[in-house]
Amino acid sequence: MTRTTSSLAASTALLLGLALAGCSTPQPSGAGTTAPSAGGSREITADGACAAGEDVTVSAKAASAVITGECGTVTISGTDVHANIDSAKKLVVTGAGAAVIGKKWDSVESTGAKSSLNADEITTLTVSGSDTTVVLSRKAGKVTFGGVGGTLNAHDVQDLTVTGDRNTVVLSGALSGLTVSGSTNTFNWSSGVKVPGSDTGKGNTYTR
Repeated sequence: MTRTTSSLAASTALLLGLALAGCSTPQPSGAGTTAPSAGGSREITADGACAAGEDVTVSAKAASAVITGECGTVTISGTDVHANIDSAKKLVVTGAGAAVIGKKWDSVESTGAKSSLNADEITTLTVSGSDTTVVLSRKAGKVTFGGVGGTLNAHDVQDLTVTGDRNTVVLSGALSGLTVSGSTNTFNWSSGVKVPGSDTGKGNTYTR
């Protein structure tokens, strides 16, 4: 393992700038139209609201939607979708180039490449899409980063597993658990564990 002396503040500012540069906030466009989905969830074609626990889908290419209410599962399958989702039990991102912002999502699965996720808090996060950027203003619980070339910027992370390569992780707060099997990843955090519990990859860099 190699130790670096890079500045946490500088790294954080750089990653935040990269994450937010391409993710403009969708603005409400008035009453949106919706259509039923054969899969059982309701298709959102513009701005809309979830009934409590309702499942919805955004599949149109380059759609832009503000989705309010306490959603169940929100699936973003269209490419280049921009969405503002306040609250969801589960967020599934399969479309490439998605940019999604919100407040609190309980569970997130992101497989779409070149996607960006920006929220306050995520309980469980699984990323397998390459070049994915995740920015959390507060914390994450259990995180699994399996993509290549992604970034994770947060305050606290309880349990982090990185299986992909060439990812960058910058935390301004505590990291409570770390397991690494990927290679050439960079980690920078302020408190918590001093070294990973396990590192079976190659060329990973740790700064605490």
